[in-house]
Amino acid sequence: MKKLILIIWLTILASPAFATPHVELTDSKKIATEFVEQLVQGEYRIAHSAFDPAMATTMPTKTLRKSWIRLQAKTGEFKTQAEAEVENNPHYDVVNVHCIFEHLNVDVKIIVENNKIAGLYFVRAAI
Repeated sequence: MKKLILIIWLTILASPAFATPHVELTDSKKIATEFVEQLVQGEYRIAHSAFDPAMATTMPTKTLRKSWIRLQAKTGEFKTQAEAEVENNPHYDVVNVHCIFEHLNVDVKIIVENNKIAGLYFVRAAI
């Protein structure tokens, strides 16, 4: 009887409901907010190192730098990060880092998959 209970208990613990997701929400949020902070500090190479291989190929460090500079040319000087919201999906997380600039607010939308940045979008904030 004890063996049967142990087997049932182990089966429950091994079920998908108890499985650890591929990326913890707090990890995705931390990756995204640190990435934005690195852009703000001009640490483009460090920020670029958070990209997955496909993203790194699509957006080299030089392009990342130019994109951030162009964004500030349109929005004004970066002021601060507000909150970051995480949307959890089965295979990746979408982190919206709300950023306040001098003239316009922008959501930096970052796709995090397996603790690496797999997508990056700058979207005018809805507020």
